[in-house]
Amino acid sequence: MGKLLRIPRRRRWGTPPRFRLEFFSENSFNRLWSFKFSRLQVIVWSAIALAAAVALFWAIVRFTPVGAMLPGETEAEMRRQIVELGIRADSLQNRLRLLDSYASNLRSAIGGKPTDSYVSTLISEGDTLIEASEREREFVADYDPSGRFSLSVLTPIAAYGMAFYSPLADCRQTSASDAQVATLSVMEPSPVMSVYQGTVISVGRDPLGYVLVIQHGNDFISQYSGLENIYVKKDSRVEAGEAIGSIIPDQPLLFEIWHDGNAVPPDRLISF
Repeated sequence: MGKLLRIPRRRRWGTPPRFRLEFFSENSFNRLWSFKFSRLQVIVWSAIALAAAVALFWAIVRFTPVGAMLPGETEAEMRRQIVELGIRADSLQNRLRLLDSYASNLRSAIGGKPTDSYVSTLISEGDTLIEASEREREFVADYDPSGRFSLSVLTPIAAYGMAFYSPLADCRQTSASDAQVATLSVMEPSPVMSVYQGTVISVGRDPLGYVLVIQHGNDFISQYSGLENIYVKKDSRVEAGEAIGSIIPDQPLLFEIWHDGNAVPPDRLISF
């Protein structure tokens, strides 16, 4: 009897398909370049090329002036710069107006004509060439802290050109008008914002909640008391309108502004 031989089955899969890319000279039909690659290599090299293109595009936008040409890329920064330049221009214009008035007063004084004492006071207060006498300093020390006399005539001038934000977007002032401490209430938990750019110089806590003190330009200081939470720490740099904490309806915000060591009624500088 013959033996039954078992023939092994042929595998259904073969070698993976490969591809070839060739370049020929049109004149001589000679092969110039030839590249062999598989499907996996095509996918890998395509992914690498796409990632390199994305990285190159990001680098061009990030590190070259081309990024400034994209719509919406620098609108917020440009608006901030425009507002800041406008504020500086207004402040410079006001200062030039005062200097012109001061020069006019000097000409009137030299010519024996009446002068405007108010303008002379504003200018001489900040003039480093005119030092206050000892009697003047004693007078200011005796009467200025009493609060009955406002001797800090430079406060409105210093605040001119500074766009103060309201510390709360939607609030109700429950304190009296012209009070040195503004009491602000809200109907729901709300973020508390810095009224102007500056540096956090103090972070503390009292029975009412957290207390933040921020140093601003032109010798202004703002204080926020009764905060439920705080989002900044000491020595942090904050911008105008930046959230620095939050309050709840049960605890009003106690807000103060100081200029050159004197308390200033907040509603004189900010509309709540």
